[in-house]
Order: sequence, then structure tokens, then C-alpha cells
Amino acid sequence: MFWMNLMQFPLNLAGSDPTFIFRIDASMIMPLVGVAVAGLSIHYCLTNAFRCGDAMIVIPMDFLRVPLIALIGWMLYGEHLDAFVFAGAALIIAGVLWNVRGEAQRSNSSSNSSARPAPPARPRSSRPSSA
Repeated sequence: MFWMNLMQFPLNLAGSDPTFIFRIDASMIMPLVGVAVAGLSIHYCLTNAFRCGDAMIVIPMDFLRVPLIALIGWMLYGEHLDAFVFAGAALIIAGVLWNVRGEAQRSNSSSNSSARPAPPARPRSSRPSSA
């Protein structure tokens, strides 16, 4: 998590205004702290998800946050959802399901191939070989 934040910090500074720190009001400090804590919490949770699960499952589930955030914006903030939002969400969900299904089939086929019994050993002759 430390290295992820260390790499992202300069990239975020490169795309921002260097004088933004001087325009922060006292009323903006708590929301900024909330965004910072939420961002660090997300990185912590994602790091733990990679520890506990396979990346082929974790990453597709991470992509689901885009349509979910669109729904949250619609429910809580009255954001307008148009056909492009639904088309994008359908594309993301279809891709996630396709990847998860493909990974499940690959893991099933590999577990079936490893579950096959080994071929019987050839019997050894009791005669000494002539050399």
C-alpha cells in the first residue's frame, strides 16, 4: 500500500494546480480529510483483496464500481442517467461475467486434469538384466 501511494502521489501532483493548497478554506478541511481517509481505505481493502483472492476475480469485481457509482450518483445526488451510462454498465457487467465464467471453466478443467489417476506402474521383472 505504501508503494502504491508513493507512485500515485507524484502523478496526482503532475495533473493538479500547485497553488491549490492556498485556496483551501477551513470549511473544506473535513471533506478533504474524508476523501483522503476513504482513498487510503480503498487501497487497503484492494491490497487485502489481492492477498485473499485470485487477481482474475478481484480485478473484474473492481470494475463493477463504475456502474455502482453511477447508481449512487443517481440515487443520492439526482444525476441524470442516459443510454450511454446503461450501455457502458451493460458492457462492464458482461465483461466481468465473461471473465469470471472463463476463469471458472479454466480452473475446473485444470482441476479435472489433475484429478485423473496416474497410469499404473509397469511391473518390474525379477530377473537381473544381462549386461
